[in-house]
Amino acid sequence: MTLPTERYYAIMALKRAALLIFERGKKRPSLSGMRHAIRSALRHYPSQWDIERIAECKKCRKIIEKDEK
Repeated sequence: MTLPTERYYAIMALKRAALLIFERGKKRPSLSGMRHAIRSALRHYPSQWDIERIAECKKCRKIIEKDEK
């Protein structure tokens, strides 16, 4: 079971993990290191259901909104 705080940290961690792809030189981790960082971040990443609920929340519409096409 994923807690709301874990989802928050997963969103923040996934951005950092994805940016590792663009690192240059000695700062760049190995491919397996990048995979591990991304896999760890995705473990608690919000599901489609979670994102749909956020998009439906009236208070959250300034943050994320679903296009109703």
